Amino acid sequence: MTKAQINPNCRLRIAFAHIPGNRWSAGQYYLKNLFFALRSLDTAIQPEILLFVPNNITPEEYNELAPYVDEVLQQPAIERKTFFVELFIKIQKLIGLITGKEHPVSALLKKNKVDVFFTLGPPPSRFSLPFLSWIPDFQHLHYPDFFSEQELQNRNTSFERSARDATLVILSSHSALDDYVKFTPWAKEKARILSFVAQIPAEVCMENPEFLCKKYNIPKRFILLSNQFWKHKNHETVIYALQRALKKDPELTIICTGNTTESRDSEYFKHLLRSIAHAGVQERMVVLGLIPRQDLFCLMHQAMAVLQPSFFEGWNTTIEEVKSLGKQLIASDIPVHREQNAPGTMYFKPTDAQSLAILLVDVFTHGSPGLNADMAAIAKKSLASRTKHYGNTFLGIAQEATKIGQRANTL
Repeated sequence: MTKAQINPNCRLRIAFAHIPGNRWSAGQYYLKNLFFALRSLDTAIQPEILLFVPNNITPEEYNELAPYVDEVLQQPAIERKTFFVELFIKIQKLIGLITGKEHPVSALLKKNKVDVFFTLGPPPSRFSLPFLSWIPDFQHLHYPDFFSEQELQNRNTSFERSARDATLVILSSHSALDDYVKFTPWAKEKARILSFVAQIPAEVCMENPEFLCKKYNIPKRFILLSNQFWKHKNHETVIYALQRALKKDPELTIICTGNTTESRDSEYFKHLLRSIAHAGVQERMVVLGLIPRQDLFCLMHQAMAVLQPSFFEGWNTTIEEVKSLGKQLIASDIPVHREQNAPGTMYFKPTDAQSLAILLVDVFTHGSPGLNADMAAIAKKSLASRTKHYGNTFLGIAQEATKIGQRANTL
C-alpha cells in the first residue's frame, strides 16, 4: 500500500453518494465528518464537494450535510422501457449492433465535470470515472453467525466487486486492512487507509446537562453506553457486569442510547430487555433509545465515563467522539480499539463481565460527572491537527485515483 501525495496545484471536483441515515446513522456522520475535514484545508487545495442524491430524496434528509456542499446533483428518474423495447435492445446487443453504453450515473457526473466519485459499496458496470469504494469493516468474516446466508453472500459479492472494479478501496483501520488482504489478496495494492476523525459541535455545552437529566429522568451520575442495539455491540456482557457491580455500589447507573432495531434479528431488542429484567438491573440500566444528536453529546459531556463494549468495529464513531471531547473511556480490548488509542482508556476482555464490573465500580467510585479540564484541553488542542490530517489524507487518495484514471484512459 502506497501513501498518496497531494498535488497543491490540483483542485478537484469530488462527488459523494449520499448515505441515508434512517437505518445506519454512522454513514451520515461519516460524510459530515469528512466534509468538515475537507473544509478545514487551505482554500487553494480544498476540493469542490458535490452531493449525489437519489431522485426520490427530500432536502430534509441531507440538511445536516448541506452547509458543507457546493452542489447537489440529483439522479434523474429512470425511464421505464416497455417489454418489447427491452427485448429489442437485448437482441441488438446479442448480435453486436449495440455495445455497452456508459452507465447513466457516470455520464451525468462527467457532464458535471466531476473528477472522482466516492461511495459505500462497489461501482456499477460501465462506470468510467475514477471510483473510491469505502468498505467499513469485515465483521461477517469474524462473526458469520450474526448474518444470514444471504447476507453473507451479499457482503462477499459486494466486497469482491469493490476490490475488482473500484479504482481504490478505502478502509478505516489497519485491522480492516488485514481482513481485506486476507479476503482479496489479489487486490491488496488498491487498499488505502483513511481513519476518520469525529467532530463535536461547538454548542455541545450550551445545554445544561442537569436539565437533560431532568428531561430524561436520569440521575446526574452515570456511565454512558451509546451504541446501536445490534448483536455485535455486546450489551449482554454489560448487563451481567452491571449485575455484579451493583453489589458493590447500588447507585451505579448505565444510560443506553441508540437504534433499537436490529435488522438481522427483529426479536433481538426484546431479548435484551428480557435479559435486563432477568438480571434485575432494569432500574440501573436505563434504555433511552434514539435521542437527538445534541442531547447525546450533552449526555456524553455529563457522563462520568463512556462505555464501548463492542465485539467488533471497523473504526468506532463513539470512541472518536470521546477522543475529540476528552472523556474517560472504558472499551473492549479488541485490535481496532487499541488502534484508535483514546488517551487513558481502560480495557476489558469483551466476554469478561467480572473485569468490566471492576472497572465500572472504579470509575463510579473515583470519578465525577462532567469534563475533566486537563483531558478536555488536550483533546481540543489535538482535534484541529487530527482533522486537517484526515482531510489531507482523503484528498491525497482522491488525487491518486484521478491519476490512475488518467493513465487508464491513455492506454
